[in-house]
Amino acid sequence: MPVTTRWTPSPPEAIEVERVFALGAAVTATDLPGDRPLPRSLVRAFLTPSPRERMVLVLAEVSPALPAQAPAAPSPPGEVRAPAPPAHAPATLAPLGEAEAPPLPSSLRASASAGELVGMVVIGLPTKDNRHLAWLEVQVHPGARRRGIGQALVEEAASLARAEGRRELVAHALVGGAGDVFATALGASVASTEAEGRIDEPVSQLRHWEELAASARRVAARAGFALERVEGPCPAHLAASLAQAKSGMNDAPTGALDLEPRSTDVAELRAVEASYAAAGVRQYRVLARRSDGQVAGYTELLVGGDDPGLGRQEDTTVLAGSRGHRLGLWLKAEMLVWLAAAEPGLRVIQTWNDVTNAHMLGVNDLLGSRRVREWQTRVLEI
Repeated sequence: MPVTTRWTPSPPEAIEVERVFALGAAVTATDLPGDRPLPRSLVRAFLTPSPRERMVLVLAEVSPALPAQAPAAPSPPGEVRAPAPPAHAPATLAPLGEAEAPPLPSSLRASASAGELVGMVVIGLPTKDNRHLAWLEVQVHPGARRRGIGQALVEEAASLARAEGRRELVAHALVGGAGDVFATALGASVASTEAEGRIDEPVSQLRHWEELAASARRVAARAGFALERVEGPCPAHLAASLAQAKSGMNDAPTGALDLEPRSTDVAELRAVEASYAAAGVRQYRVLARRSDGQVAGYTELLVGGDDPGLGRQEDTTVLAGSRGHRLGLWLKAEMLVWLAAAEPGLRVIQTWNDVTNAHMLGVNDLLGSRRVREWQTRVLEI
């Protein structure tokens, strides 16, 4: 089984996206039956270069196909899913990228004749902060499990991370799933736990959200706050203020995970927006503005152009000096009211919150989100 290491210095081609999507869809169908796979548009966006992280993909390929082999016992799920960095909600693939890297050799480019992709690890190497760690996602095709592929991928990732001076590998694992067992076997400790919530058939709750938004508005408006809807790129006059407001995510609980505070600038903000637009991802934001016009908080949600039935909640935060005015509830309720009209095809909205974040979990409960499963952030010292 050859293992290929390659850099991705430019937006991925359609065939690369298709191979990664197909692997993720197979993993989702087995490990999370009934869930929608990450849309191709979001796969493309999350594989597009970012100014913040360098990305390495390690692919396990067998050509022309893996030989048939009857397992001794049913193959368990085997996904260890990477947590998105704090600037993004968790996602099946972390939004990692390489701004300046050696060109990908033509012999390693994905093509229709390439070997079957049976496993993959995405390694995200932060370049601005948190340079002591590497974010990981490991996926192995259900038909190729229990053959040492996952172990080989993690070993390759550890070797690459050590060469970059990293001392920790960080990933997500579904509580009670095979990824949980796999992480334990590797000796990875539990740093934190997140609850995954979802809202089903959003349009059915429109009236409830309108009432919540009106109630929260009455409180926040008295303190001088107003909301603004933004679809796509942030207006130029608000970009710097929004980038600064993203620092509010540093207050989100992360358990025992050793994370340095992150800062965002306008260049990074624009790079992420551009990756979504190029991939066909619709980006929605609701901004809370103070009486002086500056951004005091925001919430963000993504809808893949190729699967308008799935919405993925990204950041929601309110800066410390503006808390206590029901802005978090108003932001999220206003977003849902907006989406009910803008995205009538939405069937499910996913969100993730640390289990100790009682306030935001309470807001989501009030909005009608139901908790469906838990994920652990696992840390492996290398």
